[in-house]
Amino acid sequence: MTTRLRWRMADHGTDPLTRRYDDGTTEVVPGRPAPAEAAGEPPASGGSGRYVLGAEIARGGMGRVVVGTDTRLGREVAIKEALARGDNLERFEREVRITARLEHPSIVPLYDAGIAPSGQPFYVMRKVSGQPLDRLILERSFPGAGPRGALDERLALLPHVLAAAHALGHAHRRGVIHRDIKPANILVGELGETVVIDWGLAKVIGESEPPPIDAWIAPSGEVATQTGAVFGTPGFMAPEQARSEALDARSDVYALGATLYHVLAGQPPTYGSLGEVVARAHDEQRADAALAALAALPLPPELTAIVAKAMQFDPARRYADGAALADDLNRFLAGRLVSAHRYTRGERLRRLARRHRALVAVIAGSALVLATGGGLAIRGILRERERAQQAEQAALAGQRAAETARERETDRADDAVILKARGELERDPTAAIATLATLGPASRRWAQARPITVEAKLRGIAHVYRADRAARAFAIGPDTTSLLVSGSDNGEVSIIDLAHDRQRLIATCPGHCEAAWGEGGAVIWIAPQAGGLYALELATGVRRAAVMDDAITHLRADPAASHVAFALRGGGGGWLDTAGVHRRPEVAGKVETLEVSPDGTWMAFATARELVVIDREGRVLARETGAIQPTSLVRAASGRQLAVLGDRRDIVEIEIASGRATTRRLTPAWQVIWLAYVRDLLYVNLRNAREMRPLHDLDNRGAEQPHVWWWNYETWQGRTVVATDTLQLLGPITHVLQPPVHDPPTGLTARRDSRYVAMHVRGAILTWNVGDVLPDVIADDVIEWLDLTTRVRTPIALPRGVVIWQRPDPATGRQLLLVQREGAPDLPVIARPGRSEVSRIDVPGLRRIDLAGPGLVAGTAAGELVLIADGAPPRVVHRFDEPVEVVLGNASWILAETRSSQLARYNRATGALDATRSPFRITGSLVGRTGDIYLANARELVRWRGRGFDHIATLPSPVLTLDDIDGRNSLVVTTDQHAVYAIDPDLPEPQRVTRLFFRSATLPKINATGRYLAVDSNNGETTLLDLAHGTRWKLPSLDPLNTISPSGRTLLQFAGKQLVALHLDVPDDPQQLRAWILDATNYTLDTSGP
Repeated sequence: MTTRLRWRMADHGTDPLTRRYDDGTTEVVPGRPAPAEAAGEPPASGGSGRYVLGAEIARGGMGRVVVGTDTRLGREVAIKEALARGDNLERFEREVRITARLEHPSIVPLYDAGIAPSGQPFYVMRKVSGQPLDRLILERSFPGAGPRGALDERLALLPHVLAAAHALGHAHRRGVIHRDIKPANILVGELGETVVIDWGLAKVIGESEPPPIDAWIAPSGEVATQTGAVFGTPGFMAPEQARSEALDARSDVYALGATLYHVLAGQPPTYGSLGEVVARAHDEQRADAALAALAALPLPPELTAIVAKAMQFDPARRYADGAALADDLNRFLAGRLVSAHRYTRGERLRRLARRHRALVAVIAGSALVLATGGGLAIRGILRERERAQQAEQAALAGQRAAETARERETDRADDAVILKARGELERDPTAAIATLATLGPASRRWAQARPITVEAKLRGIAHVYRADRAARAFAIGPDTTSLLVSGSDNGEVSIIDLAHDRQRLIATCPGHCEAAWGEGGAVIWIAPQAGGLYALELATGVRRAAVMDDAITHLRADPAASHVAFALRGGGGGWLDTAGVHRRPEVAGKVETLEVSPDGTWMAFATARELVVIDREGRVLARETGAIQPTSLVRAASGRQLAVLGDRRDIVEIEIASGRATTRRLTPAWQVIWLAYVRDLLYVNLRNAREMRPLHDLDNRGAEQPHVWWWNYETWQGRTVVATDTLQLLGPITHVLQPPVHDPPTGLTARRDSRYVAMHVRGAILTWNVGDVLPDVIADDVIEWLDLTTRVRTPIALPRGVVIWQRPDPATGRQLLLVQREGAPDLPVIARPGRSEVSRIDVPGLRRIDLAGPGLVAGTAAGELVLIADGAPPRVVHRFDEPVEVVLGNASWILAETRSSQLARYNRATGALDATRSPFRITGSLVGRTGDIYLANARELVRWRGRGFDHIATLPSPVLTLDDIDGRNSLVVTTDQHAVYAIDPDLPEPQRVTRLFFRSATLPKINATGRYLAVDSNNGETTLLDLAHGTRWKLPSLDPLNTISPSGRTLLQFAGKQLVALHLDVPDDPQQLRAWILDATNYTLDTSGP
């Protein structure tokens, strides 16, 4: 049921609101009229509303923000509504007053305000589109990126922290403190602007505190605003703020310093619950521990000093306000001395020399002359040699400095290229590839270019070819890789070799001409505007004699190019058979549209007065007379149906089967203005609608397809490709192809057996290889071996039952399967690649089993830990006094656990065994490649190496899964909130945890080698992270992934009952990648300027 809220505006003379509801209805809520002298205009009418409220975009402890439209000024705004919290409305109203008094480019301006009848306030402000700073930090924080890779990207965010400091300085000068500064409350707009948002906890220094908000405490360790007696965010609040003491501008300075720390380190200064934060607020040594971790990063000492001064435990040792911090940060960015850093004499001299190079050179030269004239000859020679050596060293140092400067300049330019390409990716992947093509062969940014390239490939990269603006006739030939282009005003007929990126002119006619494939693609039929129809042999270039002299306006061949239909300028039409003999059925009027069946068994001619369908023997299958709209004629991909619009809101649909045609007329309740088939299902576009709906289910609003399709064809894998302002490949997963030329499409062509689609826009033809975009259907819902290279399938002879669990062995390819049998215990079996037979595993009392190197490891109800090797009987290596609940193994180590947390670690190479009992309840475990055992106890992660338990980290919420990263002593941890973290146990504790993803829709997938991690987000996208190189990219429009191949180049997923593969076959090697990019498109950037 839709909940309707009636609003009125406050006494500000504001306009009424129009509220939209989920069921599509709207309600206009008039505002309360203001006095004419206050409003400056007549009271608002209740017949229309100034603001239209849309979707919610944010929600906090006191209110929520929704998108709004100011209908009077025609602009988009943001509207914040107070949530019902009783006495706490005073705090919301204070937020309105404080925001209104702050006027700064980095503070969102307030446009309007009001109060609802219930007493709840709201206000209207500028809507800023962009991303919060914490999201930008996350995107630039990867494990495996090297000591500087991700840090350099985060350093580019410093100007946004500087802008936020200036905004806070402005607020502090007006006596206002924010009290909740953190990266999430600093927004970076689409135009690069920086805005400090969410002033809900702000107050004027010296004002009394409103009644406390109903207490809400975030889950332990989560970085969120606390709105009880303590205000702020754990990890960013100043110690005195956590102690609930009086606050001033220096508390905001601490939070801004913590934000700067987050930018530099890639994570907040501290994690922990509110209680832990309060405890640190009373212990200066614990509070300052994070600053010691920051000093280990490769940062300029001045920048570390700025953070340290801003985050001093004692407020008296911090910057006085945001303006002072901004001044020091600005001095650092300008290369000047900063007040927070204590410079040595050497540092000051070096800085002086850099700033006054000319003066230093003159002084040094004068000293050299004096020294030369006052010495002995031999001493002079030695000194000359020494000076020569020094000069040579100085020259080399200068050369190295110049080379370093050039490298930095090149890196900055290449960083701009990467940033530009990433920004273009979603809107225009072809332009993104063209941008990457400008990187030089020696660029050090090819690793960052590869994920952009992969994502662009999956989104669709276009080729662009020259075409006359009027060209409207083009078709893919029977060889599936050649595109015929004609219909130009300049009379040119050309063929584009889509596979090899070549276009060649084959004929020129005086004026306009039509062309079509013929004789299976061996000839091109050409019809000049002046009249006649002749064949051009492609192999020899021989032009055959004309078969007719009439002027032809349309030519259309069937996919096999065996029959060609034509329309005559004087009226009527006909077709040519394989022998070049033409037939002319009786058709009244000028033919405006032709259709030919996919198998060439029938042709349809549409005039303004009738629709005639004939077979290739000349028999009339159907004739529908009366006024019709001939340009609306469409056929189904199967060729079994075609349809056309009549003139009285009716639809004529003809079904053709076995040489017979059946006609039916349909009259929908709504006026139809366009038709299209998706396979054999007819879709219609209704007047004043912006979507296509299935004709058989017009009332089902959930079945509509967005946009209006002006052309549609069946293409690769039986997908339907439709043209709107983009190309859409309809199917279980709809793919959208973005054209690099942003003009309305004027034509489209495709065929079922071709990997290519082509679209004509004004002055160009755009082509895509959809085989590179669509997933590869490789198997149905069966259990079998499939060789992805040879496509050889081998069925697996499983026992009768259902496979309920599967574990792959990446080293050998074998699979451990657990078969659930009716009336019998579950049976584990081993299947080996390419073999039908399986090996049954028989262990009495079996409870758990896992792969372990070349063999297996099992746990029994009798408490036995059992090793199973090929060709050898099972061997018991340890006995517990209770059933085994967990067994895990790898090539070298084995772990077993019981319900009461008894543990055993077994070394396969030496036979050594360690056993103990965990002092805590184990909720997750992992066997590391080096034998380290990682155990989860709710939020805590510990390590066991055979003696004692070492604390590794405490996560914000309980651990759900554990995986290890390829080639490194690091882990990937997923919490029960589906947040994903990378943990390096060998780093200092404050730096061990890096958050990779905020939240995933499903459990993350990590491939067998531990290098690639895939996360499905809530918006339908999948993000793939290369843990070895620290790069990530998005995979558009994917269902949740099933698995990742060991190489990381193939992603498998189930679409219904089909297994499909998505191939990421883009080279890793920089030079090979550059060659791939240069070959991916012929589209180039226009760098000529305006």
